[in-house]
Amino acid sequence: MVEVTVGDIGVSVSEGAQAQARRIATMVARARDWAAPILGMTPAFRLQVAGSVDWPAVAAAPGLTYGLPHTSEEGDRLIVGADPADFFAATARSYLPHAAPRTRQELLRAYGDELDLSTFVDAIVVHELGHLYHQQVPFEFPNLWLGELFANLVMVGYAHDVEPDQLVGIEAYASAAAQAAGALFPTSRLDAMSAPPDVGAETYVWYEMVLIAGACQLWRAAGADGLRGLHRRFRDPELDEQTIHARLAAIDPSASRIVDNWPDLGART
Repeated sequence: MVEVTVGDIGVSVSEGAQAQARRIATMVARARDWAAPILGMTPAFRLQVAGSVDWPAVAAAPGLTYGLPHTSEEGDRLIVGADPADFFAATARSYLPHAAPRTRQELLRAYGDELDLSTFVDAIVVHELGHLYHQQVPFEFPNLWLGELFANLVMVGYAHDVEPDQLVGIEAYASAAAQAAGALFPTSRLDAMSAPPDVGAETYVWYEMVLIAGACQLWRAAGADGLRGLHRRFRDPELDEQTIHARLAAIDPSASRIVDNWPDLGART
């Protein structure tokens, strides 16, 4: 891999992926500069854009699916594939038979009949950037789903404010996941959310997508104040469920409804 600089971001990039690296670095810089004044900090990081040959050497965990954006355990690297992970399209296809007509129409309009989700994978890079805003404070959320909701709200807020054309597809994909809950994941409780390898990739993606549906509702209701609230109110890893619920409700009722209504968050018809 070669070292380059795009703006003020240092980038390690596989040979032949320089154009992709410049595009991703430019997007990440926009997202960082959008989120920093809301959250009161600017994370420092390197970006690694790796092809399939270099991926095993830079991925944060052995066997991690090629192309899946993620952060390093230390919270100082964003790691992205030179090509997007292709399994998102498979999950979207599994949701389609259970999607409401409007949701189905918007999902296909956004990503095409072949469900090319490469622009969605770009949005996931911003989700991963969101994790740096708590990893570098540093603090960890009291449970997995709260941390993922926070990162999803960074992604949704950025798309809403800076790249609104992305938001219709993101919300349609998330709504389709929520609408498929009864058929595909009837027993998946929010408090049971865990990450691979404890659950399969399809289950984990479904959890993330329904949380994105909740993040869309929360952003519409509370905007940047909701994002700040998630960032400031959950820095104690020992918070119990009752306190978590009360603090969510204090941010906005739509935040506590993510818990109360789970997984019925795909209200689009």
